[in-house]
Amino acid sequence: MSTCLYPFHPQPKLPQSLLAAPPLRQRAAMANVRWPTGGLITVGVLPAQIADDWGQHLRAAVRQYAAEWTQYANLAFAFVDTWQGADVTVNLQPAREAPYGTYSSLLGTECRYASSEGEASTHLVFDPHDPANTDQELGRVIRHEFGHVLGLIHEHERPDRPLVWDLPAVLAYYEPLTGWSEADIQQQVIEPYAGAIVAETNWDPTSIMMYPVPPGLATVNGQPFSVGWNLVLSDRDKRIAAAMYPRSVPAIGQSPPPPAGPAGLKAAADLPGPPPPATASVAVGCVVGQPTAITITLDQPATEDIAVFPASDNPDDTFTAGTT
Repeated sequence: MSTCLYPFHPQPKLPQSLLAAPPLRQRAAMANVRWPTGGLITVGVLPAQIADDWGQHLRAAVRQYAAEWTQYANLAFAFVDTWQGADVTVNLQPAREAPYGTYSSLLGTECRYASSEGEASTHLVFDPHDPANTDQELGRVIRHEFGHVLGLIHEHERPDRPLVWDLPAVLAYYEPLTGWSEADIQQQVIEPYAGAIVAETNWDPTSIMMYPVPPGLATVNGQPFSVGWNLVLSDRDKRIAAAMYPRSVPAIGQSPPPPAGPAGLKAAADLPGPPPPATASVAVGCVVGQPTAITITLDQPATEDIAVFPASDNPDDTFTAGTT
């Protein structure tokens, strides 16, 4: 299996018109890369790239696996066979800067920077002659890359991750796997994202956004840690997608009518599948410029995440959560 970024150019390429602009911050589902909640995102492929059976197969796979995110996020994808006017432009064929095995995407609405220049925002360059490119592998990669399209970063690069890396072992593993330089590996694997994160669940090693960690590369709490290739959306992937793009967003100062989903704390009970016990949700309307303190008292120990998900799309808003 291949990693999700360029084997030789780890950073997704931005159009020339943006190279002189202030650098884009690396970020996780941040307000200024989120799509409008309830919005329609147009995803385009080029007709010339779907003219044969393999291209048709890839197009069908993109439509099937990308759409899984919209079961939980309040978004919709419109799949079209053109890049003209598309929000997300998907490249399916190899090129000099995107050879076979190139899987990458810009984050969230940053996809429009590339699509507006007629360039690919998302690369899904599967080799039709590679027997490893089964439907399962196509599903894994497409789910992962469209997590980036929604605005999610890699789970292993979260600032709050408990991973402690063995740098020499990481370099020895990734250099032959990817062809990356030591600087590339530092950037793509070791270094955490520096930008603010507007919403998160607890660290999730089962996330589709998590890289595999073979034995011997890292420890967690002083104990050896490893994880294989995650193939499907985890429960927490589904939860953060639903929280960042909620089905119901109440007006400021109003609570949502039950049982609609809240704009503040997102209950697991609002998501498909069996909820964990003793779940609860709270929505709080805040007045701009006035700090609001919220106290939640539990009548029994919490068995799942306690997390705050803001409904605000204002990147200047700040949210602080703590538990006692």
